[in-house]
Amino acid sequence: MTLTKSVPQACLQKVTISVPLCKHNGALRVSAVTVEDWADALQARGRYPSRQEWGAVFVTVGTPVEARPRPHFADISSFRVLRFYCRGELGGEVFEVGLKDRYAPDNGQETKVPVGPLSRDWKEIEIRLADFVGTDLSEIYVLFEAVFDGDASETIYLRDISYQP
Repeated sequence: MTLTKSVPQACLQKVTISVPLCKHNGALRVSAVTVEDWADALQARGRYPSRQEWGAVFVTVGTPVEARPRPHFADISSFRVLRFYCRGELGGEVFEVGLKDRYAPDNGQETKVPVGPLSRDWKEIEIRLADFVGTDLSEIYVLFEAVFDGDASETIYLRDISYQP
């Protein structure tokens, strides 16, 4: 993991997941993502511990590497929308969603889109890929990241992450 001087080592709470992609009915899907433990076959639970500056859970194409440009990437430029379902454990949870291309540094400066506050009920979220300004959609390395900020503990549930035409 590459760190910048402005990010203290103790604040990094990253879980990296490498998963295969599948394309079905014109949609590109992230297969069975497991963050911390299985909630069920199609759902992942991400827990953000308290007393942190920030934390991120992310899905990469291939095995995560520090070197740039990253050797593994996906071309999602033919898609318009990132779609997923999420809910909070208690309600009120907020996080940001980001994508990173294969050239992006690991400094937290990538474009992120806010999500929330969540409820305890599943909600469909659609984010236009055009909202990820400055990201080369033809060379995506981080397919999905949930970024947490602040010192409060939060638990979110995610399922059915996909890219839609």
